Amino acid sequence: MDGFRTSRVLVLDNDPEEASYVMRALAQSGIGSIYHTGELVADAPAKLEGIRLLFADMVLENLGATSDDPKICADITTNALLEVLVDERRPIVVVCWTTHHEDLELIEEFRAAFIRKFPKFQVQPLIVFNKPKLREDLTELMRRIAESLGQLEPLTLLFHWEQQVHDAATKTTAELVRLLSPAGGNLREAGYAVLGSLALAERGTRVASEDKEEAIASLFHALNPLILDRLEHLNLRAGAISSESASKLHDAVKAEMQTWAAARKAANLAKDDECFLKRIKKDGLLTVLKDFIGKMPKQPEIKESNIPDQTRAALNAFVHISPTSNDQGVAQPGNVYLWNVDPVTEVERQKHVPCADWTMVAKDTFLRGLPAGSRSVLVEITPVCDFAQDKAAVSRLVAGFLVPQENRAEIPQRALYVWSLGPLHLQEETQKINGEFWIVLNARYFLAASKSVVDTWPVFRRLRTNACSHLVAFVGAHVTRVGMMKIDP
Repeated sequence: MDGFRTSRVLVLDNDPEEASYVMRALAQSGIGSIYHTGELVADAPAKLEGIRLLFADMVLENLGATSDDPKICADITTNALLEVLVDERRPIVVVCWTTHHEDLELIEEFRAAFIRKFPKFQVQPLIVFNKPKLREDLTELMRRIAESLGQLEPLTLLFHWEQQVHDAATKTTAELVRLLSPAGGNLREAGYAVLGSLALAERGTRVASEDKEEAIASLFHALNPLILDRLEHLNLRAGAISSESASKLHDAVKAEMQTWAAARKAANLAKDDECFLKRIKKDGLLTVLKDFIGKMPKQPEIKESNIPDQTRAALNAFVHISPTSNDQGVAQPGNVYLWNVDPVTEVERQKHVPCADWTMVAKDTFLRGLPAGSRSVLVEITPVCDFAQDKAAVSRLVAGFLVPQENRAEIPQRALYVWSLGPLHLQEETQKINGEFWIVLNARYFLAASKSVVDTWPVFRRLRTNACSHLVAFVGAHVTRVGMMKIDP
């Protein structure tokens, strides 16, 4: 039943009849909910993730709570929630619905206990609602919930996107079910045949000799692009996002573009000044040069974005970098390998990748030598089809470095053979890496190593599909470029 765990609402109440009122109200708006009595259940499913709206009964009488002791009531309710709810770093709207709605001490004890036991949740102001009133006026409760959710902007945009993903997956599944249902045929036999062909197309013939878990993974990998395509062509439901929210997002886009334009203009002016100074020096006017430098105003710090550098680096890493490989220790496109992990390992690896002369790579990549704090890396770019067809006897690797953000100025900007990605927030305690870095690769150092050897290397990170495809195209364009000989006048 794992495929049905999609609700974002949890209702906690010891009385099913009372819980049914709010569940019916939610159902009228097309919102499903999960009901829990607070009692422990044998073989209970995994704790719930993604809950954004919680209805909590303040006095769970079935667990021994009484309104005479607010502190014990609060502990009993929150302990019951601990059994079913995952503490997540996300906002949550909590509705305290109770017949003791005027008992402020009870409400405050619950709020304090909830924050103490769920420290990651960003709890919005509690909504306190009288149970008897709920039976009379469901619309008032729904209005107050909608009002509270409206305070979460712009996170509501992400919630709408999440719903879009769910809808895209649902529509994709519906279309697949139609293809799996032969006219008058056996659904089970025909269904496995179709799904098996998808897994085979994605993984290649080697899937037949691998574990059955690989067949499942291959099927899901084949389905993922279908959801993406459906998502790109799915229209927003009318009125799903408020005009005000859309306008604020649009204004933020324009403000960021203006910041970019100002940063580029300032950078171009700085280059013009530098060229002017070089011309003066070339003409021998050293006195004028010194006088000019003395009068030059200090360049203001160039603001490149409206978001903090650390946030930008974290976003880049989120978009382009997979924190861990799905197949840790197995070569696959996009894998990033740290090279200088320790001297013994490096000497051993050098036997298998003899062309990785890191001194030469650094000299050929940076004008002033290897920037301080940099780490050597190799990135796997063997074509996906070679893996699918089990023909990747040799791993193709590109050599480069992890360069700290503070040395970004050392990264060549116009070299046709240097590919860079960053800033990226990377953290790996065992390798003493924690901060913002750039991945800088040199297409001139296109290396190879036996796949059986590379399979033994620990994977540091993995480039996601878009970044990996961009790198492959960049390296391919460099190694296949055509040189033209001509006689200059």
